[in-house]
This record gives sequence, C-alpha cells and structure tokens, in this order.
Amino acid sequence: MLGVAMSCPALPDGFDFTDPDVLHHHVPLPEFAALRLAEPVRWIPQAGNVAGFQDEGYWAVTRHADVKYVSTHPEIFSSSLNTAIIRFNQHIERDAIDAQRLIMLNMDPPEHTRVRQIVQRGFTRVPSLPWRSDCAPVRTPSSRAPSSGGARSTSSPRSPASCPSRPSPS
Repeated sequence: MLGVAMSCPALPDGFDFTDPDVLHHHVPLPEFAALRLAEPVRWIPQAGNVAGFQDEGYWAVTRHADVKYVSTHPEIFSSSLNTAIIRFNQHIERDAIDAQRLIMLNMDPPEHTRVRQIVQRGFTRVPSLPWRSDCAPVRTPSSRAPSSGGARSTSSPRSPASCPSRPSPS
C-alpha cells in the first residue's frame, strides 16, 4: 500500500481536484478513476498558498485500502494539523484554519475519541420499555363528569409508583 506507481497520463499537468473551476463544471469521477488505476497515491502540486495552506500541494489517496490505512494511522497522518478541509480561500488567516480543529472531523485521537463518545449518545437509540396496559390511566364514569371546580379529573386508581417510567432523553 501507499507504493509508487506509474504516472497518470490521463490527468493533464496542473490538474487539481480541489480547483473550484473543476468542481463547478463536474465532479471529477473519471479523473479519480484514471488516477486510481495508474497512480493510486499521487502528489498534486499547487501554487503556494492557493488553498490557504502554507504548502505546495497535497497527496491524493484514491484506493479504498490506502484511504483506510491513512484513516487508521493518525500517528502518521493527521487531520488536526491542516484539517480535513481540502481547500480554503487563499487569503484565510492561520487562526481561522486553526479554529476548524474544533470540528470533530478535524480532530485526531484521543480528542476525537472523547468527543465522539459524547456526541454518539445523541444518535444512539434508547430502548423503550414495553407498554403495560395495567399502567394506562383509567377513566371512570365519574371522572368524565365535571368536578365541582369545573375541571375534568383524569385520576387513575393505579399507583404510578408501580408502573415503570420511560427513560428521559437526556
């Protein structure tokens, strides 16, 4: 994985997958497919600071196995350093890039793991308790008639303490 392969003649010199003009016209799926076949890991040069970073380009990683390797080795490949955002405005200040580290996608372990454990609670289904008919409120004929105060009574002869409550979504 992450090995050297032949160059990709299907990509024109200077082709940049993050170029807004390219993305405006089409999603570069054919170019990704050509690169995946010929050179699955390729350095894509960019003119200095064109994407807002103080570097000269990025690595395009196009095969699933290689992407999985990169994703599971944060000690080598960091999302936090320059974020996972592929292109910023070229005039962005470094402080604004650094602020993007607060987004979970741009965190590396152990911070990502800590935040994920908090966030996933909101996406985890809380099992419901089974419905028990013996805990349903019962209306008696007398409870349907207006009481002396004019309000309707909805009291139940069953004790709420004997009925399980549903967990509150907290």
